[in-house]
Amino acid sequence: MKVDIESALELQSTYTSKNTEGMAERGRIIRNAMPDWLRENAKGVFEITSREGRTLSVDGSDGIGLKSEVPWVRVYSAEHSPNARNGWYVVYLFAADGSAVYLSLGFGSTVMGPDGSLRAKDDGELAKVRSWGQDLLRGDLESNPRLVESIALHARTKVGQSYEKAVAVAIPYFRNSVPEGMQLVEDLEVMARLLHFVYDRDDVGATPTSEQLEVIEVERVARPLSRSSRSGSQGIGLTAEQRRAVELRAMVVAKSRLEADGYTVKDCSATHPYDYLATKNGDEFVVEVKGTTGLGSKIILTRNEVAIHRERYPSNFLIVVSEIELVESKSDSQAIGGVLHVVKDWKIEDRDLHALTFQYEVPST
Repeated sequence: MKVDIESALELQSTYTSKNTEGMAERGRIIRNAMPDWLRENAKGVFEITSREGRTLSVDGSDGIGLKSEVPWVRVYSAEHSPNARNGWYVVYLFAADGSAVYLSLGFGSTVMGPDGSLRAKDDGELAKVRSWGQDLLRGDLESNPRLVESIALHARTKVGQSYEKAVAVAIPYFRNSVPEGMQLVEDLEVMARLLHFVYDRDDVGATPTSEQLEVIEVERVARPLSRSSRSGSQGIGLTAEQRRAVELRAMVVAKSRLEADGYTVKDCSATHPYDYLATKNGDEFVVEVKGTTGLGSKIILTRNEVAIHRERYPSNFLIVVSEIELVESKSDSQAIGGVLHVVKDWKIEDRDLHALTFQYEVPST
């Protein structure tokens, strides 16, 4: 693969968006030669992956229609990254000027526009996710001198520039100094291990790119026959016991905060469309509590929950306890920790509500 990578880097210096003879050869390397070599020579990576309960795939892209200035070859789990726009994966990113290729651990940096074209995600969003990944992998960055935190793709397009903003860690290979096949495989094993570490967090909804587990579950129930729904031997999401442990942990943390702030707290979750009734100085407040192992950016609300909090506003609270950790024992699941986010005088705006499903009355024939 060393020869193929060096050839692709050389062809980068002749880049054009047209399908010239040189770009056709570059496409052969990216779409066929490199993926085929990885499947054949990096079998150990895929065997380790299988033991992890996941399946990794390989594909490459040099552009559909017009040729892209930054071609790539990625290794990914379709369960966690159904396409290059979403989720985390390991990817070989070729600099636009042919100066280097970067074996990177990154995430989707683009979205599909209404006209079907790709556009870059917001820089702030990319920076947040990238920072999260680098913090998660800080120990590896500090212990492995070959890992770098930034890359230089020298791209001119916004899409190409977004690729380097979506890389958490990378191993650079500079033109005319690409290592031999054995080293390439060893490096891929290093990055695959880091990828599994991220996927472990993704499995419990604890990455900025993973949807909240509650959202995943609602969408799964809403489209049980969908071929695009996530499923697999390991699965993404929590068991009923784990969800209950997370819910109980959130209730405990929320109650402690309310009592510390001088409220008398009554648990109403079994009989009312809210969790707590908090009283202070004769004033009553209804409280909604949500717990998640994720980052708490999305929550699921029922119709009754929305109705009661709109009715009781501004005498209401939303308390989200995010980043709860699960501790498994032989007998049960326990939850610890959690980051508290309190919204007092919680006003539910229409613009912040997004329908996941609809109930539809079928007309009589």
